[in-house]
Amino acid sequence: MCQDHAHIFIGAARAGGIPARYVSGYLMMNDRVEQDATHAWAEAFIDGLGWVGFDIANGISPDPRYVRVATGRDYRDAAPVTGISFGEAEQLLTVDVAVEEQLPAALDTNEAAELAKRQAEQQASFQALGQSQHQSQQSQDQSQQ
Repeated sequence: MCQDHAHIFIGAARAGGIPARYVSGYLMMNDRVEQDATHAWAEAFIDGLGWVGFDIANGISPDPRYVRVATGRDYRDAAPVTGISFGEAEQLLTVDVAVEEQLPAALDTNEAAELAKRQAEQQASFQALGQSQHQSQQSQDQSQQ
């Protein structure tokens, strides 16, 4: 589901002239260490901010719980595992992924303030982009009536 949300966001952003890219990785779930699946989100290039992450599936901007594995134009560019198998041999791939929070070195006051500012800017960008897309959709709906 998250891959679909990321692709829809990327398509909408690009249609609006905003550069966007696909990111695959993992999201540290608060209720467990063992992860069931990879996760995907999108990033858009916002003037003055740079690349800003948008996790459409969860309605938030990525934070330190997100682990980036690959970035590309779409899923094909950023697939966590790819390959081609030839022949009749059977294969079984078993993967276990654990994502845990490591205690960071203590942030000084300036670093903590900068991190909080960046997260607030990303959240504001996420909300502004969502409002812009909603208003654009309302305008289209009204013009079709």
